[in-house]
Amino acid sequence: MNKFSLIAASVIRKLSNFAFAEDGSIKAKVLRSGIWVGASKVFLTLLSLVRSVVLARLLSPDAFGLMGLAGIAIRAIETFTRPGISQALIQRQDDFDKARDTAFTLLLLRGFLLALLVAALAPFISSYYENETLESMLEVLAIVFIIDGLTNINTINKMKELNFRRISYIEQLTEFLSTIIVIFTAYILRSVWALVIGQLVSSSLKALLSYYLIEGKPRIRFNWKIAKELLSYGKFITASSIVIFVATEIDTAVIGKIMGTEKLGYYVLAFTFADLATSSISKLISSIMLPAYSKLQADKAALKKAYLTTLKFVCLITLPVMVGVVLTADLIINTVFGEKWYLSVTPLQILIVFGFIRSLTSINGYLFEGIGKPKIAFKISLLRLAILVPLIVPITKAYGLDGVAVLITIGIAVQWIISIFVLRKHIFTSIKDIALAIYPAFWRSVLMGALVVFATQYFDEIHLLNMIIVVSIGVVSYGILSAQLLLKISKIKQ
Repeated sequence: MNKFSLIAASVIRKLSNFAFAEDGSIKAKVLRSGIWVGASKVFLTLLSLVRSVVLARLLSPDAFGLMGLAGIAIRAIETFTRPGISQALIQRQDDFDKARDTAFTLLLLRGFLLALLVAALAPFISSYYENETLESMLEVLAIVFIIDGLTNINTINKMKELNFRRISYIEQLTEFLSTIIVIFTAYILRSVWALVIGQLVSSSLKALLSYYLIEGKPRIRFNWKIAKELLSYGKFITASSIVIFVATEIDTAVIGKIMGTEKLGYYVLAFTFADLATSSISKLISSIMLPAYSKLQADKAALKKAYLTTLKFVCLITLPVMVGVVLTADLIINTVFGEKWYLSVTPLQILIVFGFIRSLTSINGYLFEGIGKPKIAFKISLLRLAILVPLIVPITKAYGLDGVAVLITIGIAVQWIISIFVLRKHIFTSIKDIALAIYPAFWRSVLMGALVVFATQYFDEIHLLNMIIVVSIGVVSYGILSAQLLLKISKIKQ
């Protein structure tokens, strides 16, 4: 075995020992969580991409649009009744076990009530969008609320203690098994019902695995004092979630009503891909940092450092993705998803920018929650909503999918800029600090983008091989430019 192999084996062994340990400082726990969530996210992203591509090939834009409308209704009811219990448990300084059973009872009761509410509202929602299939879809999807309410509450304690290893196992197994089932079902049925079945299977697997892989089983008990405490903290989480939901989903709801489910299907595909490539990554990283922010809230210097490190890391991942997708959207849509999705190209180019800015905004939102100030995130979200509500309908009618994409991008940009100025007062950071955190990803992404543009000049035709070559050039060049950062990972110490 040569010297290089010995060094590589030593690095792998150290990283493995570090990843499977469970003790250490807050920094060590955060880094360890990052390893697990990062590895899990790579796997889940690739799996989700495969799933989206296969389903796009098997199903029509109309099916995606119809599921998009059902998803809006389900998420609306869930969001408007979200108690913020998970965030309250994480931020709570007292013993987790004291509040565990009460929290579980509240979530289980909520699940049954929401299932009944969805079933009752299904006829009215179906009538509004003039689609009879939507009613039966919602009646079946209502079961998801009950299943989610049964999920092991102890998964939240794992998050609180910054132990994400088993949570990663649950996510990976759930996504892998549900992907196989939904693709098989889509191949057989060739209808939107494959997506409905996939949602039910995914929720069921997640609930079952939470008991198999997470120790501790909650019981149905209720303590009014604890319930009041949890719900009191969560009221601004709920309010903020409602505002964010309306701001995020209003585009889909309006497009579905004004332009129909087929056009909505093009938009949903573009939005889903953009979210998968950018803001979903940020949400996962920020969810790791939420308990860390809570533990560091008394130490402003450490809190500031944690925030800027998170911002830098998120930008290093999402900014090159944004640049790459903007430059190669036509190749991606036409070669990966198929020519029938060509109307998704321009919305994707715009929405990937939206996704990047949204990823930055979510970092700030999680920080406000972690330091016990969810009210701030709520108030800032109202400004974004004030931009969207009066303009969304006329913009949709006048400019179609592209206009809607531009409008929501402007809205999220305004929200992020304002949150930056508010954030400065709470962690004593500056615009210069934030710019310096973004800069490493910025110059690397610009150089990568230049190489990608140069490479595309040599390809006149759009086909899969050309796309693979162009994407490979972007990935390899960015990897080389970021090699120094990758070497730092091997020096992690517990």
